[in-house]
Amino acid sequence: MPTFQAFEHAILPFLLATMIALGFAVLLSLLLKTSAKIAFPKVLVFITPYALLGTVLGYVAGSSKEEIIGALLTGVLTLVGALLSYAFSQNAVSEWRDLLPPAVAALAIGALAGISAGQINRSAEADYERQYSRWLIQFEKVDVPAMALKVRHNDCVQKVSPQLRAKCDELLLK
Repeated sequence: MPTFQAFEHAILPFLLATMIALGFAVLLSLLLKTSAKIAFPKVLVFITPYALLGTVLGYVAGSSKEEIIGALLTGVLTLVGALLSYAFSQNAVSEWRDLLPPAVAALAIGALAGISAGQINRSAEADYERQYSRWLIQFEKVDVPAMALKVRHNDCVQKVSPQLRAKCDELLLK
């Protein structure tokens, strides 16, 4: 595996979430310009945590080989979405209420993007494991016996008199 894999795993969900949040913020700023006076930075700040949460949880679910993770994360996403929707519907300033449905959509799209990226990561890891298994079998069954034979031959050539060196070559044929 590449040496920068840990860096890739740490940065990829954040990059996906940033792209999703930025896309939603630009789209909402353009669409809501006439109906609501919400500045672009406020839209970005409001939507980014939703996109980040969805992307990170989706990435964890997609990368995991355990089935319970998917069920657990589905419950967590549902609970977070429901709690935040309830909180904003009860106490929110009216300008933020317009942003709640797109924020929840950013959460869902982030989760889908994270799941896709996590599955790509999981399949790359499985490919690496298969390649390593093939290499290990090749090394154990072919390369190690060939190296041992070569070492025995070289040892024979160094320790045996010149008249008997032809017998050392027979070691290579066995």
